Amino acid sequence: MEKCDDLPDLVKPMLATLSPTGPPEGDGWLHELKHDGYRLLCRLDRNRDQVDFYTRRGFRWSEKFRDIGEEIRNLEAAQLWLDGEIVVMTEEGRSCFGSLQEAIARRDQGCLAYYVFDLLHLDGENLCWEPLEGRKKRLKGLVQGDAWNLHYVDYQKGFGPEFFEMACAYGIEGAVSKRAESPYRPGVRSRDWLKTICRDYHKTRRVAWKWWGQDPRRDRL
Repeated sequence: MEKCDDLPDLVKPMLATLSPTGPPEGDGWLHELKHDGYRLLCRLDRNRDQVDFYTRRGFRWSEKFRDIGEEIRNLEAAQLWLDGEIVVMTEEGRSCFGSLQEAIARRDQGCLAYYVFDLLHLDGENLCWEPLEGRKKRLKGLVQGDAWNLHYVDYQKGFGPEFFEMACAYGIEGAVSKRAESPYRPGVRSRDWLKTICRDYHKTRRVAWKWWGQDPRRDRL
C-alpha cells in the first residue's frame, strides 16, 4: 500500500468511456447503476477541520452541500478522498437531474443525497492503485449506518447485460461497468470504466429541459 503523508489538495476524477456495444460480460466486471446528478469528489481533512466538495472541473462547491459535509464528518476517518454523485431521488427511487438543479437553486439541502462509489485516499494511504473491488470493500465498511443523505453505491458482479436491462426497465439513466481489478486513474478517460446509457433516457431528459427551461451544458461542471 502506498503511503502518502500529505492529502492531495485536488484530485481529478477518473472518467468512463461510452460503450458502443453495451455492458461487457464476465465476472471480471462490476456493474453499478448510473445516477443522473452532479459528479463530485469529497475531501475530508480533520487536521484543518475541512470538508470540501469539488466538481469534475475542480470548482469548489462546499457551501452548497454543508449538510452532507456533516455526515462525512461522522465517518471514522481523519483524512479521505471520496468519489460519487450528488442526486435528488424521486419517491420511486429514481434520480432526477431537473429536481437537483431546482434544489440547488433554492439552496434546499434537505432533499440532496451523496451516493459514493469509490475511495481514493484514507488516513495516509493512497488507494488509487489498489484494485477496484478492494477499494469498494473498504468504502462499504466506511460508509454504513442510517445516514439519510450519504449512501454507498453497491454493484453487481457479472451479468452486465441483464443488469443493464433491469436498470432501463426501471427508468434509470444506465449502467457503469468497471473492471474489478482496475486502479483509479485520476483525470483519465479509460476503457476500464464503460458507461452504457438507456436508449430513451436522454430523449426524456431533453423534454424535461424544455419544460424547466434549463441548459444541459450546466451538467458539465
